[in-house]
Amino acid sequence: MEQTETLQTLSTREKMKLFLEVTGDMNPAHHDLEYCLKKGFKDVVVPGMFSASALSRFAPASNKIGFDFRDFVYPDDELTSTMPDGVILTSYVNQLKQVVVELYDNFGNRIILGSNMEISGKNPEINKAVTLDNLNKFKLATGIEDNQRALRMFSASLIPAALTSHYCTDGIYRSQKLIFYNQPLIRDTFQIYSKVASKKGTSDKGFIYQLLNFCYSDKKLIFKGMATCLCDRDL
Repeated sequence: MEQTETLQTLSTREKMKLFLEVTGDMNPAHHDLEYCLKKGFKDVVVPGMFSASALSRFAPASNKIGFDFRDFVYPDDELTSTMPDGVILTSYVNQLKQVVVELYDNFGNRIILGSNMEISGKNPEINKAVTLDNLNKFKLATGIEDNQRALRMFSASLIPAALTSHYCTDGIYRSQKLIFYNQPLIRDTFQIYSKVASKKGTSDKGFIYQLLNFCYSDKKLIFKGMATCLCDRDL
């Protein structure tokens, strides 16, 4: 038996703009319609972490989360959340019945490569203070009511902005796997550090990068994980 939730017009343009404002993601795929049409998209693209954050509220709480973005979501798409009975797995589909996101509860430590990043002398890609105002904006945009879940998804949603600002302005974000070690708190300052773990070229789509990502607040490790990004140029 499956539990199903349908969220009509989850990804409205107003909520999407609010999400982009609070996370600082400047990828033109989310802002520039002319750019998107030239790239073959039918509209601006909804940030993957926006859809994932909004739909994550249907999944059980866990310190191990991951997202695989299989297809693009556009503003005003209708999304459906389906959770098979007895399986901690949520699949999200849009109106075309294409898989958009899969959220798994437990990956195991195999998703993490290496130990904590040595951050001495390094500048973070993102340095974002958590205020009550921007947390409330994030909750309003995504519909998450629980502060603990909202803070975790807020910190995770800063990774695309960090990768966009530091590595590839218009990269396509494909997946994210994270393990949380400490609960983020209001008035923390999220410091996102990233480094390239591997890359491989494709025949026609550029380069696929795997990047290690670490989030600290002062010296407190919030999470570490890995993201996959498709970029049309060599970094």
